[in-house]
Amino acid sequence: MPKTIELTDHAFARIKAARQEEESWSDVIERCVEPKPSVSEIIRALKRSAPSHEVLDEAEKSITQRRKRASRRKA
Repeated sequence: MPKTIELTDHAFARIKAARQEEESWSDVIERCVEPKPSVSEIIRALKRSAPSHEVLDEAEKSITQRRKRASRRKA
C-alpha cells in the first residue's frame, strides 16, 4: 500500500539525484538505504574474526546495559 512521507528540500534533492531513469522512489530507497545490522550480527561477525572473545563478551554486556537504560528512559 502506498504511503505518503514528508522530506526536507535537502533530503528530496539527494534522493532525486540518486534516482536512476525508470526507477521508482521505492527502488531508490531500497538501493540506497541499507538496513543496519543488529548488535548480535555484529558480535557474531567480530567473534569469527577476533582473537579475544573476552573483549567482545564485555562489549556485548556493555551494549546490553545501554539498551536497558535507554528503554527505561523511553518508558
